[in-house]
Amino acid sequence: MFARHHDHVAMEMVKWLVVFALASALVLVATRPVEGVEFATLPADWGATADEPLAAALDETAEAGIWLALDYHHRGLPTDAVVAWHEAAFREDAEVWRFVCMGMARFELAQFPEAAADFDVALDLDKTNAVAWYGRGLTLLMQSRQLGNWPDAVATDDAPLHVLRTFKYQPNVDRTMTASLVRHQAKMAFENAVWFAQHLDRTTLLTDANRPVYALGDVMVVVPNVNDVLTALKLEQFPAQPHAALTTLYLEDNMLTAVETQLDQMDMLGVPVAEQFSILGDRYEEQAEHHKAVKAYLKAMKNTKNLAYPAAKALDSMLDDLLD
Repeated sequence: MFARHHDHVAMEMVKWLVVFALASALVLVATRPVEGVEFATLPADWGATADEPLAAALDETAEAGIWLALDYHHRGLPTDAVVAWHEAAFREDAEVWRFVCMGMARFELAQFPEAAADFDVALDLDKTNAVAWYGRGLTLLMQSRQLGNWPDAVATDDAPLHVLRTFKYQPNVDRTMTASLVRHQAKMAFENAVWFAQHLDRTTLLTDANRPVYALGDVMVVVPNVNDVLTALKLEQFPAQPHAALTTLYLEDNMLTAVETQLDQMDMLGVPVAEQFSILGDRYEEQAEHHKAVKAYLKAMKNTKNLAYPAAKALDSMLDDLLD
C-alpha cells in the first residue's frame, strides 16, 4: 500500500438473511484516508515504479506480506490468501488476526473443520476477538446442519436399521453433539461477537511499525490495520453480520422481541432492514400482537421509499388493535 496509488471500490450492503456463507456480508470498501491521502489495495505493479534495490526492499517489508494476503481476499482468491497468511509477519499482539483471516478464507473454501481449528487458535490467543467469535459461530452453524437430534434410545450404531432410518441416521457422525445443542453454541458465539465488537479497535496496527505511515526511499508505506482486515474480509459494517445471524436464528425460534432488538441495532449501523421489519410485523400479526405489529410496520416505513405495503399493514394492525 503506497501513497502514489489511488483507487475507489464500490460498497454493497450486507444481505442479512444469508448467514451460511461469507457472501452474506458484501461490503467492499478498499480505501482509507491517512493524513489526507487515500490509499488503495496493493496493485499488481506496486513496486514497478521504484528502482530495483528499492523494489526488493519493499518486497521484504512485513507490510507487503500482509497487504498481499489482504489483496487475495479482495480478489476472491481464498486459497492464495491462506498461503500468504502462513508467510505473513505480524507484530506479536496482532498474531490473532493471522488465524482469524485464515479461518475466514478456509470457511469460504468450505473447509469447515480447518476453519473451526483456526478460529479456536484465534480465541486461545484472544478471547475478546469479536471476529473470531463470529467465525466460530459460522462454523458451528454449518456443523449443526449436518447433525440430527438423537433420542437416547437410538443414539447408538447398533440400533435397529428401521429405527435409525426414522431419525436419518448418518454413520461416523458424533451423536453426542445434537443439532440443537450445536446451534445453541453458534447462537452464543454470535452473541459474544456482538458483545466484544464494542471493544474492537479498528486502528490497531498489524506490524511492528510505530506509526500508520512511514517512508522507505521515496515511497510512503501504509501500515495495515484492523480496519483494513475487516474491509478485506467484507466485514466493513461489522458487527452487522452477527446481528444478522442472530436475527435469523431468533426468527426461527419465534423470539420476536429479540428479532426486533437485532434489527434495531442493524438499522443503527446503516443496514437496510425495511423488508425484515415488514416480515417481523407479519409475524407479530400472526400472534395477534397488533400493537407490536404496528411498531414494526412503522419502522419498515422509516427504512423504505416503498410505503404502500407497510403503511397498509400498519393501518390494518391499528384497526385490529382497536377492535380487540
